[in-house]
Amino acid sequence: FLMIRRPPRSTPLYSSAASDVYKRQAWGDIRHCLIQAVDQPTLGSQLFDYRFTEAGDLSGHSLGNLILLALDRLSPRPLLAIDLIRELLGVKLRLIPMSECESHLASCYADGRPVRGEVHLDAMTEVPDRIWLDPPVPATPEALAAVAEAQLILFGPGSFMTSLLPALLLPDFRAAVARSRAVRVLVASLHPERGPVGLLDLPALLAWSERVLGRQIFDRVLWPASRPLPVLERVPAVVAEVTASADGRRHDPALLAQAIARCLAPSRTAAGARDGVPSRSLPER
Repeated sequence: FLMIRRPPRSTPLYSSAASDVYKRQAWGDIRHCLIQAVDQPTLGSQLFDYRFTEAGDLSGHSLGNLILLALDRLSPRPLLAIDLIRELLGVKLRLIPMSECESHLASCYADGRPVRGEVHLDAMTEVPDRIWLDPPVPATPEALAAVAEAQLILFGPGSFMTSLLPALLLPDFRAAVARSRAVRVLVASLHPERGPVGLLDLPALLAWSERVLGRQIFDRVLWPASRPLPVLERVPAVVAEVTASADGRRHDPALLAQAIARCLAPSRTAAGARDGVPSRSLPER
């Protein structure tokens, strides 16, 4: 399967010489994904996740980020640096950037005021009509190949506008996802989002994404049982208990895997209802 998401950054980029040189790739996000995919912690994975303290300009920076930066400088492509670290850490899961070129999220207010950068988009006080990448960039061939081969594509969990949507703003990647015969599942967040998309309920969010992208991408939505499910007209939902703790702040991996399996059930009849409650049939693909 293919998962499309970007975990939240653990720390902001610090204002120092070290931070200014690794903005082309989100190395902090890449490091976080690699560490999370390690089956058994080792000295190597602990070193890779080590963060400097009381070290001058290096304070607050991760050793893993700096290693990835150095490998990026030595490698023809950032993807080769990622693959090398993945092999060193014994990570079986392959991590593929949507693009190897620098770009920024961009939008504008209804009165025409421009907005650039994910932090500024998250701070918008209205839902934008359009979002684009500035400048436009191509998807990596490996990302396009992964989409073509996938049987399941998961979007999320993560911030919809700044973590999940950006990959679909690449025209070639969006076209590949649209052509894919994979089941495309939007994994909803456990809590309502902050920022402008937090102003939208699920039906409005799906309608807004369809306007932004020019088509409806998602075949179904995986919705947490801890949140009331709005009435959906076109995209069916699978409602499941997926939280790992009483406070409902984290997904439980085992419960999430079970819920994803329900999304792939051959009967395709588990949409829009809780266990034991009759539900609509899912559309055949």
